[in-house]
Amino acid sequence: MDRRVSRCADRLSTHVRDSDDTRARLLRKLRSLPRTDEAVVHGDVFPETVLVDDDLRPLALVDYGFLSTGGDPRFDAAVAAAIFPAGTEHAPEITRQLTARFADEFGYAVDHLLLYRAAYAMATSDAFAPGGGDEHFAWCATVLEDPAVAESLHR
Repeated sequence: MDRRVSRCADRLSTHVRDSDDTRARLLRKLRSLPRTDEAVVHGDVFPETVLVDDDLRPLALVDYGFLSTGGDPRFDAAVAAAIFPAGTEHAPEITRQLTARFADEFGYAVDHLLLYRAAYAMATSDAFAPGGGDEHFAWCATVLEDPAVAESLHR
């Protein structure tokens, strides 16, 4: 994460309060998470990567790519619950509800989902525009400034 963040650290520091402290706390918290059985992690679940049937039931996940790996399935749940463009109406409330539902249905701690969401935001903040500055960067900064994420990092 340090290598990825270093590419846009200056830009992050202008959009995320105490970004260096946030990164340090996040890494510490991630290292302390309880181990889980590894699974295939897509790493970038969003609506266009989910194929659904006529009743909108998920059938398949497509477009495995730059973040796909073996790892903790909580990562995909955390990202999938929050992947709405920054200006999407009601996005914060939908994200909160989906996070709570995923936590309940899969037995995940909400704090763990928030940590993984912050990790995704920090690690991918410049994934689509070197140095940041695009809509994805704005979304990442919003995630890192989310009061629930900040609270999770400070527990």
